[in-house]
Amino acid sequence: MRSQISGFTLLELMVTIFVMVILLGIGVPSYIQFKEDQTLLGAAQTLYGDIQLARSETIKRRSNDMFILFVSSDGQWCYRISDNTANCVNSCSDTCDIQNDGITRGADSSRFQGVILDNISYASGKLNFNSRRGITNEGDVDLRYGTSKTLRVHTSALGRATICAPSGSTYSGVQSCN
Repeated sequence: MRSQISGFTLLELMVTIFVMVILLGIGVPSYIQFKEDQTLLGAAQTLYGDIQLARSETIKRRSNDMFILFVSSDGQWCYRISDNTANCVNSCSDTCDIQNDGITRGADSSRFQGVILDNISYASGKLNFNSRRGITNEGDVDLRYGTSKTLRVHTSALGRATICAPSGSTYSGVQSCN
């Protein structure tokens, strides 16, 4: 009498591996695109939040010295929030803090790999705030990932920040810039 051995045939195993390869071929590119989109959105939301922080600190402290300094060169970039105009001039390594508290506020390219800070439209690379209702100079900063993904952080003269996708950018889920 023969005993029955259970298991997989070679054909069943090959079909299973083939199906897994197809699913991975579909899933991996989608995951990579999702990761890039989230990195870019994270950088834009961080800048948006930091603009709100600088505006609220300006109003709270009643200081006209608050600013955000943008520095970008050779693919490396940073921005810093400060009221220290003497020490925070034009470098990511400058001592940029608020009221000499020793806390560096802002972000840089090492935190958002692949994101490039582009088209900074503020005069002298600074977004200045006024303590009277937090008004500021109007302008834009573009954050780019690759060639087709760009998000813009726009500030109005009233100090309101918005995130939008400029024309030609293929970023879904974010309103278009007007």
